[in-house]
Amino acid sequence: EASLSWRGPSIIIHKRSFLPLFYCGTIECKDSVKELYNQENVRSELSSKDLIGFFCEHCQRLTQKPHRCSACKSKLYCSAECKDEDWKLVHRKMCKLYVKDGTKMTFDTKMRKRILFDMQAEQDFK
Repeated sequence: EASLSWRGPSIIIHKRSFLPLFYCGTIECKDSVKELYNQENVRSELSSKDLIGFFCEHCQRLTQKPHRCSACKSKLYCSAECKDEDWKLVHRKMCKLYVKDGTKMTFDTKMRKRILFDMQAEQDFK
């Protein structure tokens, strides 16, 4: 059941996918939101087979045959194209640090961009 109360306009968040569903408060909308919620139940079910693998550092797709950065061995990608694109955007600035520190830790894109921002800010204030 999508919601227990159905009192007035509200936002209902799907329990697995966190998809927001907007409910305006009418009976017609209630039926429509229930149907969309049930469709999302079916759509969001994943088998354990689908969850095996690695998330691409660039596009976040799940892959079972990752491409790894050959220099630092820290980053995994779903394709050579994603690896090259991430290299141009972010990774080339971080790779030497990973090699120097021996870091095998993976950071999400947001964290890496924040680290780069902090590094640039540090250089700007020297």
